[in-house]
Amino acid sequence: MDEQGTGGGIASEDANEQAWVRRIARKQRYVLIAFSSYYACCLVGALEPMIPAELEHVFQFCVITLCVICVISAAVAAVLLARELYNWPMVIVVALLMVHPCTSVIALALVNQHATQFLQSKGIRVGLFGAKLKNTE
Repeated sequence: MDEQGTGGGIASEDANEQAWVRRIARKQRYVLIAFSSYYACCLVGALEPMIPAELEHVFQFCVITLCVICVISAAVAAVLLARELYNWPMVIVVALLMVHPCTSVIALALVNQHATQFLQSKGIRVGLFGAKLKNTE
């Protein structure tokens, strides 16, 4: 308890908000890394014509497996980030949008944009792969 008997007062509120900002920055980075990994897998998949015929099926299996892992991780990261930014009905909408490939890109972009605006409003510089965690201290 502090002098006023409030159990922490302004200092604990600042610490809670700082922890919240760090969680948002961390989860935004997860979203951006998963999203970039998915597109990297798609680019690797474009190399298929250069693969010898006897390795084509193995290559396709590996690329598809990696793409599925990246899509699932991007969906999970987007829902976790949306949980920090929005209320539950909006989180459910984001989760449903993540099911379809075209709408998932739009949902990822919107959630990422909202996270970027939030972090910038707190005075944190956001780069290509999100905010640096040392900038959120």
